[in-house]
Amino acid sequence: MTCLKKEKTTMAYKILVAEDDADICEVLRLYLENAGFTVMLAENGSRAYDLVMSERPDLAIFDIMMPEMNGFELTKRVRVTSSTPLTGHFPGVRFLP
Repeated sequence: MTCLKKEKTTMAYKILVAEDDADICEVLRLYLENAGFTVMLAENGSRAYDLVMSERPDLAIFDIMMPEMNGFELTKRVRVTSSTPLTGHFPGVRFLP
């Protein structure tokens, strides 16, 4: 499947991971970077919102339960001004708003 692969002659897709668990962040970062993506990390919803607005990632993955702003509120705020594809994650469930 090549839905998120860019041609080798262009820059890698930027993916934002918003997750307050450092271990989960590191695992996601390793997998995504090994797949050729550029990864940005945010430890809370407020920082993730700032990165979405300033860096305009190609995809954002949000934890649902985070400090400062949860994934649901973050999704609502981002949707007002951005068309970045978003996904939320929490144990055992996938959420695509």
